[in-house]
Amino acid sequence: MQAKKTAIIGGTFNPVHLGHIYLAQLIIDNTDYARLLFIPVNKPSHKIEEMAISAEHRMNMLQIAIQNISTINTDIEIVVDDCEINRGGLSYSLDTVDYVYNTYEIEGKLGFVIGDDLAAGLSTWYKWDVLKERVSFLIARRDSYQSGDIKLPDGVSHRILKNTVKEISSSTLRMKIMRSEDVSDFLPVSVYEYIKENRLYYP
Repeated sequence: MQAKKTAIIGGTFNPVHLGHIYLAQLIIDNTDYARLLFIPVNKPSHKIEEMAISAEHRMNMLQIAIQNISTINTDIEIVVDDCEINRGGLSYSLDTVDYVYNTYEIEGKLGFVIGDDLAAGLSTWYKWDVLKERVSFLIARRDSYQSGDIKLPDGVSHRILKNTVKEISSSTLRMKIMRSEDVSDFLPVSVYEYIKENRLYYP
C-alpha cells in the first residue's frame, strides 16, 4: 500500500448530507491530502445521539454518497471505513487514530477534521495529551454567526479551512423527514432515494 497524506472525516452520518460532501470536496480542492477516510462512529463519546437506524444503513448511505465527490484529475483515494462500528462501544478518537496508523501507510501526520464548535473543548477529549501529538486538526466553520478567532488549546497543530458555512445538520434533516417535509435540496439524490426506499426516519 502506497503511503499517502491522509485525513479522517468522522461523524454519525445519520444521515450523510451535502454538507459532508462539500467538506470533502473542499479538502480535495484546497489541500494536498491524497486519501480521505470517512469513519462513521458507533456511539459518539462527546454527545448523546439516538441512533434511529442501523449502522448498516449509515454505511450504505456513505458508500452511495461518496460517488458524488469529484476526484477528476487527482489521485485522491476515498474510503469508507467501519472500524469504529466493528470495535463497538463508545468511539474514542485516539483509538481510531491508532487503528488508522496501524492499518494504512500514512505520509506525515494524520489529518483530523472537526467543526469549530468542538475546538475549545479538545483538551477534554480522551487521552488528549497523546492525541494532539499524533494528528493535525483541520477545522471547518460551523456557525455563520460566530466571529473572531477559533480558540484552541496550546500546542495544537491545525489548519483553518476557509469554507462556506452550510446551514444544514443531520438532526434537522431527521426532524424534517419525520414531519414529511421535502429535504431533497440537502441530500445527494441517491441518498434521498435510499432513505425513501427504506423508510428511514419516517414516523
